[in-house]
Amino acid sequence: MKIRAYFTITLALLVLSGCFEETKVGHEHPKKLITSLLKEYKPLLRCNPCMSHVPREWGNPSDLVYPMEGQFWVDDAPEKLEPMAFGVLQHSSQTDINITIHHIELDTEFPTVPQELPVYMQSSYALEHKDLLASFHQYHKVLEYHPSYSGIYFAGVHPLTEKMNQINKRNIEQKAKEILGDLIMEDSSTPTTIQHENGYWTVVYYRYVNGYKVYADKPLKVAFDQEGRAISIEGRRRPIIEESYYPTRTPKEALEELQKGNWLHLYVQDFSLPLEKNMERFVIKEMELAYHEQHPGYSRQVLQPYYVFKNIEGQALYIPAIIDAYAER
Repeated sequence: MKIRAYFTITLALLVLSGCFEETKVGHEHPKKLITSLLKEYKPLLRCNPCMSHVPREWGNPSDLVYPMEGQFWVDDAPEKLEPMAFGVLQHSSQTDINITIHHIELDTEFPTVPQELPVYMQSSYALEHKDLLASFHQYHKVLEYHPSYSGIYFAGVHPLTEKMNQINKRNIEQKAKEILGDLIMEDSSTPTTIQHENGYWTVVYYRYVNGYKVYADKPLKVAFDQEGRAISIEGRRRPIIEESYYPTRTPKEALEELQKGNWLHLYVQDFSLPLEKNMERFVIKEMELAYHEQHPGYSRQVLQPYYVFKNIEGQALYIPAIIDAYAER
């Protein structure tokens, strides 16, 4: 393990340094040599880079952002535009899932939804933002960061931390918080913790915008193995630069669209079981309003709201919260 190797080198050098009480002029002191070697320590990577296809920088320079001093991510402070400023909205729904649901039933209450909701425009970070990671994260040497995608990806091979003496939800969450540090923003400070059947754990820090959860394919998260060792860090947080209000459909109208079969299946990571190809019944146990962050495909992409219908297993179907006149189907 890299940590044991790290301390083995350190111990050997300390023993070596003990053999020298004084240093001659012109020779480097052993303690300085130890510091120098530890700084040069390079962990084993499974790929470097792991995502060579990601653009270094894209979009108009005026859209690129850079955080204030003392921050890694920027605070959300979008420019307010006129209503429906982004035109007709497009969706990134999966189209090849080939799933049939015969009956959809509601077994929960409708949420309260305003007549208008903001739609946001997301952009990217400037290329020099990449240099900030080293000063904000202790494990930066095993992380790959792409400012154009605003995405952090794990590129290491060995676990990041040692085994836990006592593995439980509280200790797992505390360790995840320590690992991520300042990468956790105030609007994503409440963890969602999943214990998987194989004994692994995942701690997710979902982002919230306008008080609503943001679903994405790469939410900020830390994964742990059965022994409580952190084995992966991953996450994406694209900056929000503009805001425009759009008219919304009512929850009742959204349910009617769902029952007509006009639902979408968005690409998100929510750790639920995949939908069966042929489902007799889908009983809605939870109905919420949330935003969906699209996988980066362009330098500017909208972040728009959806009605999320979940069954008891946590599987979800989606209906656009924006009325059809402004949302492409």
